[in-house]
Amino acid sequence: MNRKALRRSWSRLKGLLPSRRRDEDLAEELESHIELLTADNIKRGMNPADARRAAVLKLGGLESVKESYRDQRGLPVVEAFFQDLRYAFRGMRRRPGFTLTAVACLALGIGATTALFSVLNAVLIRHLPVAQPEQLVQLRFQGDSKLPRTIRHSNSGFQRASFPHYMLQELQDSGGGLSELFAFVPMNFDRHGLTVNIDGVPSTAGGEMVSGNYFRGLGVAPVIGRAISEDDLKPGAPNVAVLSHGYWTRQFGRDRGVIGHRISLNGQPFSVIGVAPQDFFGVNAAQPPEFWLPLRDLPGLAPWGNTSPKASRMFSDRTWWWCMLMGRLKPGVTAQQAQLQLDARFRQILASGAPADLKPEILPHLELTDAGKGLDNLRSRLSRPLQLLLAATGLVLLIACANVAMLLLARATARQRETSVRLALGAMRGRLIRQYLTESVLLALVGGGLGVLVAFWGSHGLVLLDRDTRALSLDVRPDGTVLGFCLGLSLLTGILFGLAPAFRATRTNVSTRIQEGVTMHVRRLNLGSALVAGQVALSVLLLFGAGLFLRTLGNLESQDLGFRSENLLVFSLDPPRTAYSGNRRVEFYHRALESIQPLPGVESATSSGLALLSGWTNNSDASADSAAPASEAKPSRSLTWNTAGPNYSRTMGMNLIQGRDLDWADIRLARKVAVVNMAMARRYFPNQNPVGHRFSMSEEYNAAEAIEIIGVVGDAKYGSVRGEVNPTAYISYPAIPESVSKMHFEVRTAGDPAAVLNAIRGAMRGLDPGVPLVEPKTQTELLRDGLGEERLFAVLCTVFSGLAMILVAVGLYGTLAYAVTRRTNEIGIRMALGAPRGHVPWMVLKESLVLIGAGAVIGLPAALAASRLVENQIFGVKPGDPLTLAASLCTLLLVGAAASFLPARRAAQIDPQVALRNE
Repeated sequence: MNRKALRRSWSRLKGLLPSRRRDEDLAEELESHIELLTADNIKRGMNPADARRAAVLKLGGLESVKESYRDQRGLPVVEAFFQDLRYAFRGMRRRPGFTLTAVACLALGIGATTALFSVLNAVLIRHLPVAQPEQLVQLRFQGDSKLPRTIRHSNSGFQRASFPHYMLQELQDSGGGLSELFAFVPMNFDRHGLTVNIDGVPSTAGGEMVSGNYFRGLGVAPVIGRAISEDDLKPGAPNVAVLSHGYWTRQFGRDRGVIGHRISLNGQPFSVIGVAPQDFFGVNAAQPPEFWLPLRDLPGLAPWGNTSPKASRMFSDRTWWWCMLMGRLKPGVTAQQAQLQLDARFRQILASGAPADLKPEILPHLELTDAGKGLDNLRSRLSRPLQLLLAATGLVLLIACANVAMLLLARATARQRETSVRLALGAMRGRLIRQYLTESVLLALVGGGLGVLVAFWGSHGLVLLDRDTRALSLDVRPDGTVLGFCLGLSLLTGILFGLAPAFRATRTNVSTRIQEGVTMHVRRLNLGSALVAGQVALSVLLLFGAGLFLRTLGNLESQDLGFRSENLLVFSLDPPRTAYSGNRRVEFYHRALESIQPLPGVESATSSGLALLSGWTNNSDASADSAAPASEAKPSRSLTWNTAGPNYSRTMGMNLIQGRDLDWADIRLARKVAVVNMAMARRYFPNQNPVGHRFSMSEEYNAAEAIEIIGVVGDAKYGSVRGEVNPTAYISYPAIPESVSKMHFEVRTAGDPAAVLNAIRGAMRGLDPGVPLVEPKTQTELLRDGLGEERLFAVLCTVFSGLAMILVAVGLYGTLAYAVTRRTNEIGIRMALGAPRGHVPWMVLKESLVLIGAGAVIGLPAALAASRLVENQIFGVKPGDPLTLAASLCTLLLVGAAASFLPARRAAQIDPQVALRNE
């Protein structure tokens, strides 16, 4: 760019700034030109007045010359934009009612959509709060999971993401394309895997064991103290722990003197060496740890909460796969390049321990997957529900846009004479369209600004609605991505609802509109009616979806669970393994039950390895001592099982059909006995009495490990309220000693379970004050927690449907009220000619019914088609359920009638004389 062009550009930029001096200089220069021309005209014989008029005409008009000069001096497009902006602001101030209505509709629509997007952004889009998260990869393997037992004998954790511990060192030594390779493993499958004792106060928390380069590999530095290092993994090294920022805040009040503080984890002493940053939650938002411990063999602590006697071999057994691995790519190395290098080494290591006759194609291949957003189990669980809810908020936003478009249409109709005058004076149609769009976009931006506040509150409310998301480490505060989404959404909605009114307002017959004046007859707003019908169609979708989810929730809550959930208290105990192991642990649970049973208000008490409806089940192959039916396929002969204490069926309120319940003799003598459900009886013992038969938890029947069936109970839900009941066995817990870990206790009470909770706490303190009660809840609360996703869908869809109904009512009311105003003269003439006053409200209601009917005709097929997308989310109701459809239509009719009442009443009160006089 040359110097002349730069000067021109600089001059234009300066011209954007207001300058009174430049305007005065321009006026003086123009006046001097006019005086010179006037003097020349006077010399030609004109009088002074005619001479000046001729001079002005020759110059082209003072204002037009000034405007031309300003266009050359500045940037006309920018100046016109600011001019439109100022005009739009003045228009919004002059019509506060219109402005508040439009902004409120947009704030609700944009805010709800942005709130859902905030949660979706935290779950699906946002990266881990670590250094350069795009370089992180997780190691997984692909191929046949049934490897020879010399390679893989046992597995804990995620099947295709778990590796033997020795693989960490082997792959680290091979180098490859990773600058860091580190390991991590949870201490349990839930968030209460550790029994913590701080200054004599027992509690529970979740923890994670990590390799010495875990924090270095993630690029995370503690806010105080130091991270776990390789020295902490050496045999005989002191037991150390790093606290999460949240746990440090809750338990120690952010005391910086916590470094060196001694705490007890599962009965083992640990020293606090550091505190993680506030926004760091590990690599799994679904299970954020409170502690990070060194990944080494620690007494009383085992990965995945394994309490079997074999757990001590997890670090040395090369056939036990349980360790999760993650790495950081070297700069300039792609995941594909690193995968090729590591895969070759991985298969080579496996081949060294394989039988000589093993075919190479049996060996699995190593795969590197993107880990910049953490483990994907949370994303896979929540992605579809969030996408469906985001689609629902999108429908609410479209309804809000239709409302604002109708408001702008009505406003544009009122301004048609103004628009016609401006067009007659030479204004370009494109210029007027741009001005109308500026007004609509400004409304959308103001609505979007308020929508950010709605999203800030709404996103936190969404997280609190669900038990699972309440415990997640999700930062749902609006960030740059969310704000950018909100800005883009506001601009898009402003253009979307502003285009139609802008084009319609400027498509007018100038002479006709000027002659008609303000009392002109306005044509029927067909576009406005179409928008109302579209709103109704979208509302049908939301109402039908909300109805399906409400019925699903009701069906799940009211179904027969197979046991009585009322007046049932559930809690768990997990004494330290260093103090309680083997028979001592079993005896502790015996004494716990014996101390609970005589408490006032307790009818009966029992125990189980897993609580019903907790989301967890035990699964195994099973074989019976009787031959299976010939048609029974072997893969289907699987069994879900649970360990249970005395009087389990009676305490849980199960229906005992045959035989007897477990009793104290079975528990104390460690008899291999079980009570089974009807599903197991039907599958394994068809047309037989199962009582007295035996089964073993193995593919082939093993008489030495067989368990005798002593009773049969009705089918009861186990892990979840959904799905069919599987064959299930309730086995005396001493019969499977390796499964005796954390124990759940179920206490049937005569009244409110909360009334006996303090007495139970006192009884447990009497046994061991260092063993806390873990998550005491009623069985009803467990049921409610298990329906968190269903309740979330039902509540949110109901809220969105309610918002849609409000917006539809506003839109329908506005359309009908405008129609009554437009047809005031027609109504007056009808009534003057003898039309009964009672017919007038029906005329308004009929128009309302036509709009609702048109919307329903469009919305019903769309709702039936869309219901197929949520078929897997609903329960006990078909996607095209006619009852739900009928309820949705009745709701729409009620809303339509309510919205039509005031316009119909106003129409009935029109005075014919006043109407005709105004005409």
